Amino acid sequence: MAIQHLVWLKQKQHVTDEEMSDLLNKIRQLSSLDGVLSITAGSNFTDRANGFTHGVCVVVESKSALESYISSPEHQALGGSIRALCDLLALDYDDGHGE
Repeated sequence: MAIQHLVWLKQKQHVTDEEMSDLLNKIRQLSSLDGVLSITAGSNFTDRANGFTHGVCVVVESKSALESYISSPEHQALGGSIRALCDLLALDYDDGHGE
């Protein structure tokens, strides 16, 4: 079964909406990495996220694909930008039927 990698982003006060839009587009471009089935990213539109402003959902083929995705040079390079622009939370799960 597929693995879900969920990331909650909280835009830092000094960060512009344009910078966030650019960041989300760069995150979406990681969908070309091996083992990635899909990536969606967007702005939160509710008041239920405790101040988190954006979300990312990465679906990968397996736990090993998640490890490859997280350790890829592309993801590692983008990680610095994400941390500079946002506070974040991440959660990874499967339905109990993964590898």
